[in-house]
Amino acid sequence: MKCSGWMNALPNCRPSAASCRPTPTRPPAAEAAAKRRSPELQDESTAALEETIRATEDTNRKVRANPKKARAEDEADEMSTQYSKLTEQIARARADAWPCLERC
Repeated sequence: MKCSGWMNALPNCRPSAASCRPTPTRPPAAEAAAKRRSPELQDESTAALEETIRATEDTNRKVRANPKKARAEDEADEMSTQYSKLTEQIARARADAWPCLERC
């Protein structure tokens, strides 16, 4: 069968079946682990991973708390302002009422 296009320039335009298959490669660590016998295999400690997860969850908890804290601070500022205004109103009312109370 005749090849078309760029393959015409090649002497054998049909690749062999062997060249079409990708050669599987494993990372060296995976190769070494695969060669160990089952009695040699030991569970690796997950303490470091668990600590990382705990720290990440703690950070996430703090991040979620930030908007709540900001709202609480805003509310406290509003209440403080309102308290100051009401205190001034009470002081003015006392000042206005005091002369009347002294005359009685």
